[in-house]
Amino acid sequence: MKVAVVGFGFGGSSVAYEFLRQLPDCQLDVFAVGDRASCAASGMCHPYHGRRGKLNENGLEAFDTTLKLFKEVQAEWGEPIFQQSGVLRIMAEGHPNQTQAIEGDLKAYDVQEKMGWWIPEGVVLFSKLYLKAIEGVLKKRGVNFVDQRIDSIDALGEYDRVVWALGSGVHHFEFSKKHQLRYRKGHALYVRLPEGVVGGKHAYVNGGHFVPTDEKGVYVVGSTYEKEDIWGPSSLERARSELRAMWIEKFPRFDELEILDVRSGVRVGIRSGYLPILEQLDEKNVAIYGFGSRGLLYAPYYAKQAVKMCLS
Repeated sequence: MKVAVVGFGFGGSSVAYEFLRQLPDCQLDVFAVGDRASCAASGMCHPYHGRRGKLNENGLEAFDTTLKLFKEVQAEWGEPIFQQSGVLRIMAEGHPNQTQAIEGDLKAYDVQEKMGWWIPEGVVLFSKLYLKAIEGVLKKRGVNFVDQRIDSIDALGEYDRVVWALGSGVHHFEFSKKHQLRYRKGHALYVRLPEGVVGGKHAYVNGGHFVPTDEKGVYVVGSTYEKEDIWGPSSLERARSELRAMWIEKFPRFDELEILDVRSGVRVGIRSGYLPILEQLDEKNVAIYGFGSRGLLYAPYYAKQAVKMCLS
């Protein structure tokens, strides 16, 4: 069977990997198109959402599926691509121990004070490194990566099955127009902590996020939630201004952070809910998109269903 996967963020990479799992002898081409917004993701993943920690629909199964994929890719790649160091979710705005929590002093976390709640199974994926790793693993297994822009679902007529695993680029395709999609741009800063501050290994969430990376002392600080001018390039000035307003009370030493990089991406979500769209477009085309902020949690889980749909 000749198979094409269009898109190579969290969704497309998961679909490509799953095809080789279920159909190892297929001829698989990946069209890695788009802005790769997944590279700008914080990499934080756990099965809950919201300030009250509500379990996402199929959250535990989806999280187990995702964690299994991370472990498999890491084992084959041979280098760490994630850490399962937990997530600290703050519930009380203005809690006096927030700064201590960011700096890694988990003794400051006290359930009795209702500061928040601890998710020990929470994962931080090093997003850019992960996409490099899974691409390397797939190439090693014979997958062909094609640098070609695809503008129509009719452009890949020579393939037996095509999965359209698109991020923000889905707005170019007519099949997405029947859904009410929401496009939001998010900026994040890659920063080095000030001298004397030793950050924790856990991810910290309170409106925004403060997440460790694969480099010691470097963190991802995010994220903006922009509704206008979403298709423009990354803006360091805009990111710093908006994120400073978000974080300066929680982390008074924000202005001492050394900014190393700014990244941005456009998240695509569903106006009427948070589950992604998985649909059969015709007898050979399947589309999967609209992951919103839960791409890491749901991509491998929905990839299994997408491949099953293709093979049924």
